[in-house]
Amino acid sequence: MSLHNDIMNIQNTRYDPAFTEGVRLAMYNQGHKDARHSAAELALTYEKREAELERLLEWALDFMAKNPPKKNPIGDDFKNLKDANDILDRVGEYK
Repeated sequence: MSLHNDIMNIQNTRYDPAFTEGVRLAMYNQGHKDARHSAAELALTYEKREAELERLLEWALDFMAKNPPKKNPIGDDFKNLKDANDILDRVGEYK
């Protein structure tokens, strides 16, 4: 389940005697709904960005594997490829 879905499924469980009936209850519930929807949309935006970054990193890894550098001026030819793979592994850990 995604963070977006988790946020959308948050139930209004707070009990406040000031918001138990009529217009006040309706306003409170509408505010809860509006906040939940805004938070879920924000989470979805970040999930989409994360997916795009992961796709770009996978593309870069594939490109680097197919086009290895002949000589890396800062040392080990495959250090950058290893670093990129480590980053991709870490991204997978947080999903």
